[in-house]
Amino acid sequence: MKNVLGVINLFNENEQLEKLTLNRPLASVPFGGRYRLIDFTLSNLMNSNVKNVAILMNQKYRSLMDHLGNGKEWDLNRKNGGLFLLPSFSTWDSDIVQTDLQNLFQHLEFFQKAKQDQLLVINGTLITNIDYRVAFQVHTKNDADITILYPEEKNSSLNQQASKNEMFFIKKSLFLQFIKENAFEKEIHSLSDVIYKFMDQYKVIPYFYPNEVIHVSSIKDYYQANMQLLDPDYFQKLISKPGKICSKEKDDAPVRYTSTSEVMNSLIANGCIIEGKVEGSIIFRGVKVHQGASIKNSIILQKCEIGENAVLENVILDKEVVISPNQILITKTDQPIVIEKGAIIQ
Repeated sequence: MKNVLGVINLFNENEQLEKLTLNRPLASVPFGGRYRLIDFTLSNLMNSNVKNVAILMNQKYRSLMDHLGNGKEWDLNRKNGGLFLLPSFSTWDSDIVQTDLQNLFQHLEFFQKAKQDQLLVINGTLITNIDYRVAFQVHTKNDADITILYPEEKNSSLNQQASKNEMFFIKKSLFLQFIKENAFEKEIHSLSDVIYKFMDQYKVIPYFYPNEVIHVSSIKDYYQANMQLLDPDYFQKLISKPGKICSKEKDDAPVRYTSTSEVMNSLIANGCIIEGKVEGSIIFRGVKVHQGASIKNSIILQKCEIGENAVLENVILDKEVVISPNQILITKTDQPIVIEKGAIIQ
């Protein structure tokens, strides 16, 4: 896949995760104890031998840049090629609707100079594990202008899938043509809109793959996607098959358990200190659970501190939240509470 440029489009990403996306893009929302959502897309590209990746970013991308670094975890820290970050442009005219096509137009020179003749455009917030090489073989063997990828179990039409802008191969020449001719059309708001409008004029084929794709478009989706990881078989399948999902490495100490700790069916990341009870939960790095505290069916992000005898059930804590001793937060499983980053509950 040396002739493929990966393009991760974060410009039109959904931002319905309430407090979890106040200060970060959806792509950098933490997931599964140690990952970010974008780790899946980057790892899939790495495992498919794509060596050049451009990320089309929107606003609030500081946390994303901090996570990506130079891309070494995904083998993208290269002298030739590697990782390219394409920030969104700003406009003083509030009447102009900024679209991913307009943003792509601002980076037109980058794509024109790219040596690759084919592009793989991906929504960078999809949770899946897929090898793109078979799909690319189908794309090139059929000399397709565009090949749209979607799961076998989906019953959506090709037109419907194109409009979602999930994953597709496209010839660079056609990609450039679409941008030049449609970037400032008032009725067209995305690259997928262009494909949907003109797909009858080009050779567009589908490619069906067996892997599950998880879309995170709400807090409920996010909560359920994390909870599924507590099934060991599901976890191993998602994280390691067909390729390993990689993330930013951090040198943390192993989890420290004490004589008062009690843990059942949970994922607990390095750097945690567990003195209380944790059941059916996902605990990220550096969390401290004090003696007598109880956490059940919850997601606790990095560096939170749960005070003595506090009770949490069906909650999501963003990073660095402090729960004071004896506090009780309990809600229904289909309505998890979200506590914003850095909050102190007392």
